[in-house]
Amino acid sequence: MAFHVTTRAPDAGENPPGDDAARASPTPGDSKPKSSKWLVYCIEGAILVLALLLGLAIRYGVYESALVISRSMEPTLQVGDRLLIDHRSSLHGAWRRGDIVLFEPPASWNTGEEIEGEPPDQLIKRVVGLPGEIIEVRPEGVSINGRVLRESYINTTPPGDASASAFAPGSGSDPLFSAPLKLGPGQYFVMGDNRANSDDSRRRGPVSDRNIQGRAVRLIGPWGRFGALPAPGYDASP
Repeated sequence: MAFHVTTRAPDAGENPPGDDAARASPTPGDSKPKSSKWLVYCIEGAILVLALLLGLAIRYGVYESALVISRSMEPTLQVGDRLLIDHRSSLHGAWRRGDIVLFEPPASWNTGEEIEGEPPDQLIKRVVGLPGEIIEVRPEGVSINGRVLRESYINTTPPGDASASAFAPGSGSDPLFSAPLKLGPGQYFVMGDNRANSDDSRRRGPVSDRNIQGRAVRLIGPWGRFGALPAPGYDASP
């Protein structure tokens, strides 16, 4: 039995057999739609731009990071927390009650342990008293112009060995409390949230605006400790 196969040349403009199938088949790497690729490129580009802007902001002194190394701000801040500090010059003279600020301690804060020729360690405390106010720290709380301030963020738990603590009541100058003090222009009264374990304005005096470096705005570490710092509310704010 003989088989006959008839062949013909394709007409002009007609694709050879198999061409259409070849053109319809996706090539490796082309499985994603073009719109999806552009979305990925846009997201990656945005991340790079944000990283660049943050790097420039830190490089030129708008923001910096600071590491918490003491317990004076517990329970709000823990040892090992890393903070993002806002350094904008427009903040100077406009610090608010409740701000957590980074500052260079003035001469009145010297402890005698400073190393000659080296700048003192920067400190982190909370602004409680503002310029022009009369502040007094009493057993029942902080009094601003005769009105007791309600503070929800403080740690009132005394240290484990209160008798040995330099911040315990009855230890000489009794630094847990302070006599009435009127703050002058540009002066701020700062304290740690861990009132029984904080060396601050009760003992050292107020801090000048020129000593304040910036305001803490966010927690940026360690892992699991991220987010904006809550703004305290004062029920009986003066």
